[in-house]
Amino acid sequence: MAEAPVPKMKPNPAQDAAFHTKLKSAVARKIVTIYTDPARLNTVGSPVFDPWENTLALLSGFVMALFVMIGVSLIAGVIALVVAVIFYVALGRPYITEQVRQRAINLMLKSPTALDVMWGFGGLAITRTDHPNIGAMAPDADWRVFVRRHLPDVVVPEALGDEFKGPKPQVERRAFNRGGQRRADDGKHH
Repeated sequence: MAEAPVPKMKPNPAQDAAFHTKLKSAVARKIVTIYTDPARLNTVGSPVFDPWENTLALLSGFVMALFVMIGVSLIAGVIALVVAVIFYVALGRPYITEQVRQRAINLMLKSPTALDVMWGFGGLAITRTDHPNIGAMAPDADWRVFVRRHLPDVVVPEALGDEFKGPKPQVERRAFNRGGQRRADDGKHH
């Protein structure tokens, strides 16, 4: 029998602030794992998309190859183009993916309003680290319901304050497959 969908909670600024602080505390203590979908987040319209980051990484290799092609020879230019593509695939894309992921997490943990914006866009999922099958995936699920149901035991330290100053959040890089669907949990963490 399929589980009934969980109704979303209505936004309440005071309650949202408390839930958000509890979520930040859980992330800092590695109680919660944050998953991101780089294919979804690195698109036009995303709050964390940077067109220059994507354009310059690709364009710089092609311009370099063009100069080699004009200045040296056509064969050397083609070889430089192949090297530029390999460099982009091996180093450029992973770097851009990491930057997008970090911006998404930082924005998500900035404020309840920023989390609502990110959550509404999608490409995020949060789970209990000790029980990866317990979680919420944006935008279908409600992060407030997840915090209320699955983080009732998280105590917020006084030192957490307004800004997130905890250790780097524990995140999973490949929570989504290439089609943007959440990866099936096989009990292994990569």
